Amino acid sequence: MATTSPRADVSGLTLTGRVRTRAATDTYAVLLEATAPVHARDLADQLGLGPTGPLTPGTGDTLTHHLTPTPPQDPPAA
Repeated sequence: MATTSPRADVSGLTLTGRVRTRAATDTYAVLLEATAPVHARDLADQLGLGPTGPLTPGTGDTLTHHLTPTPPQDPPAA
């Protein structure tokens, strides 16, 4: 009867965790990509962009500008 070493067990768990994490991350990314176009018009309306026709690349750029976080300012030197 063969026994496995603790190192092999840890390696197997690590590999399984990595595979599952990548699969969950990929699924989440697909969900976000599918959701964004569905809610883009509502978001543009809430930000006051008010597009009346189809969303244009310019409107998309403006949405991206509004939603991209800015890095925090460095505190002033004392």
